[in-house]
Amino acid sequence: MTTRPADHLPRPRPAVPTVRLQDPAGVVAAVPYLLGFTPRRSLVVVGVDGDRGVGPTLRADLPTSAVLGTGGGGRAGDGDGERAGDDGGVLAAVWQHASQVLRRNGCDRALAVVYADVEPADLGEDAVRRVLDVLDPPWADGTAGPDGAWPDADADADADVDAPWPDGPLDVLDVLLVGPGRFRSLLCPDPACCPRDGSPVVATASPAVAASFVLAGRSPAADRDGVEPEAPAPPPADLRAAADAARAARASAPATDPGGGADEDADLLEQWLGSLPHGPGPALAGRLAARWRTRPLLRDACLAAFLPGGPDLARAQLGGGGSPPATLAGSLDDPACAGAVREGTPVLRRLAALVPAEDRAEVLAGHSWLAWVAGEGTAASVLGGRALSLDPTQPLARLVLRALDGGLGAPWTVGGRSGGASWDTGR
Repeated sequence: MTTRPADHLPRPRPAVPTVRLQDPAGVVAAVPYLLGFTPRRSLVVVGVDGDRGVGPTLRADLPTSAVLGTGGGGRAGDGDGERAGDDGGVLAAVWQHASQVLRRNGCDRALAVVYADVEPADLGEDAVRRVLDVLDPPWADGTAGPDGAWPDADADADADVDAPWPDGPLDVLDVLLVGPGRFRSLLCPDPACCPRDGSPVVATASPAVAASFVLAGRSPAADRDGVEPEAPAPPPADLRAAADAARAARASAPATDPGGGADEDADLLEQWLGSLPHGPGPALAGRLAARWRTRPLLRDACLAAFLPGGPDLARAQLGGGGSPPATLAGSLDDPACAGAVREGTPVLRRLAALVPAEDRAEVLAGHSWLAWVAGEGTAASVLGGRALSLDPTQPLARLVLRALDGGLGAPWTVGGRSGGASWDTGR
């Protein structure tokens, strides 16, 4: 057994600054920072709680035809492929699902931002009316519709979004249309404030908002895949050392007792804790990744080291005690989780780059879960997708992506405490 390291790891710190969104320019400037990238062909919904604090931010793929009202043929995504079918109900289904998610998370107001391939001046008034009929219908003032009930979801929608609107629709503060170069409010009737051809989409239009996020260490990626870049390839010697260690770990695993080896797990956890905050060397990385595939409890304990509770929580997860007592449930209810990925990301990126390909999906899935815990929905979605591309059956990655699709967040994000958590349902 190795000796215990000093139980001092950098603690997670708040990842989202306090920002006042006072005008459309501020909202357009903030969305890329809240999501981690500038979206395309998307509906972005920013929740606002009763105290006008920013709640969860949701993004979903949206075919341009859903905005223009042209029917099928557009692709619900960020690529250039096409999808057969009628896109007429996509905007309504996405909006209702977003409303349900935000209501569950303590929000009663929202800002809706539609990202399209057309500039505001090129969007006809009929198309504007169709968008507003979905996002801000005339009856969305706290009263029921003409038939005395809130509208139901599209009958063909996914089961997760086929319930009636809970407690009525959200109070929509604004609906913004963002084109490739310009944006405008679809609700503001004052052409002096919101000209029909829009205003330029530049972050410097709201320097205070951009500066607040930059000072907090946040900067948007150029696109969705860039939210979580892969680490550079390690030197060949390190790759060989990690692969040799992984093979040795698999060869020494108990053949008849896959649940055994608790002492080895405890030893590996202590070595993992001792390697932080920089992360393990090649040999330890290979042993850990091979062990994570058959011992998810060890994986979870290693990931718990980045959460509030740190080493004590990690040891408690593995059944090794820890003082003071720490529980995963209590940690996941702590808003300090928002900073978790800041500490874990460099370590897990390097680990994924070091380990053999057959073990990489396990590392990516663990990183995806940590990003979900931290409220970083886009990173969680990207990492989970990469894990499933390597191993379509990887259970943790599948669980994270299902949570994102259902708008389910870590406990600390519920009830208006989200602090800027995001969900991303793109692939």
